[in-house]
Amino acid sequence: MSTLVAALLLSIACAFLRSTPQSEPPLDVETKRDAASSEALRRNPRDLVHAPERNPRAPEPADVESDASRPEMREAVAAIRERDLPRALASLYRVLDARPDYPPALYEMGVVYFRLQRYGDGAAVLERYLAVAPDRIGHTRALGHCYYSLGDYARAKAPTFGFVLHRELSIPRGDNSADIVCAFSLFTHLLQAETYIYLEECARILKPNGRIVFSFMEFAEPAHWNVFVQTMNVTRAASADHLDMFIERNAIGVWAANLGLIVDIYISAGCPIWNGHALGQSIAVLRKPG
Repeated sequence: MSTLVAALLLSIACAFLRSTPQSEPPLDVETKRDAASSEALRRNPRDLVHAPERNPRAPEPADVESDASRPEMREAVAAIRERDLPRALASLYRVLDARPDYPPALYEMGVVYFRLQRYGDGAAVLERYLAVAPDRIGHTRALGHCYYSLGDYARAKAPTFGFVLHRELSIPRGDNSADIVCAFSLFTHLLQAETYIYLEECARILKPNGRIVFSFMEFAEPAHWNVFVQTMNVTRAASADHLDMFIERNAIGVWAANLGLIVDIYISAGCPIWNGHALGQSIAVLRKPG
């Protein structure tokens, strides 16, 4: 009889254990970190939320480590030092989710993406960093490296400048919007009528007291005579592949007067004004009256 009771009790116990839900074992810290890192790698930084109001003071990238108000930043810096870039990325996403457009986090995220060889993402984040912190224009080396790795060599050389292919005889800018307009080795290869049209455009977009700085070739400059001789030679041989145009100072003076501009200064091609070296072409500086 006792054997039957024991068997019944054992059967009931087994049934109770089978019917009781078993809890999942807790994830350890490393597993959670791996999951967060994987999620960060899948995210698109272009989808980060923008701050409603931008902080007028943009901290230095060096402020990342010293910013005691952001513990996650210290975690990100530690992960970067340990070369655990996915973990650093996850930490930076946490910062930016909590504090959108925080400049130190944007800067470090751009560098992390560059080190991960995700150059497009790195460029997108660093462009956003410069948009919210324009006074940090000097922190563009990583952005230049991203552009270079993407094959955008012009932007790599000057990452904060915009390059626009414009085929019309005009300048795609609004009136009174520029402080200075430069044209080096441009008017030396245009017809004089084309040069004047561009000068009209320059005068239009210049702010009051703005300046136009451009180079030109002139017969009065001895060093330019050889250019004219070469032009004659290729013209005789019908082998010219580009136009070389000379402009005299009296012509520039007439153009300036008709455009309401003032000639500030002419600089001769042989004048050693560039660290003791001559520029090779003559320079004219025209000013729009204030």
